[in-house]
Amino acid sequence: MRDEIAVSPTRYNPVEILQRLIRFDTSSPPGNEREYASFIDQLLTQAGIETRLLARSDSRPSLIVQLPRSFGLPVEAMALGEWHDR
Repeated sequence: MRDEIAVSPTRYNPVEILQRLIRFDTSSPPGNEREYASFIDQLLTQAGIETRLLARSDSRPSLIVQLPRSFGLPVEAMALGEWHDR
């Protein structure tokens, strides 16, 4: 279940967003990143950015983000991966 984000979609305050992000318990084990990824997914979706959550395990999804060309980034694709301690 998703919680509504505490940030207005028309006014993004980086401090408020960071405060919310650091409150998520993603420590490993067990590495439950579902709520963290869902928060970022909702934030980006409200900003009009296309996203998808994919997962082998329900508690450890990957967030896939497709930025529109209008962002003018110097790269066509970028991937941010998860960290594995084992």
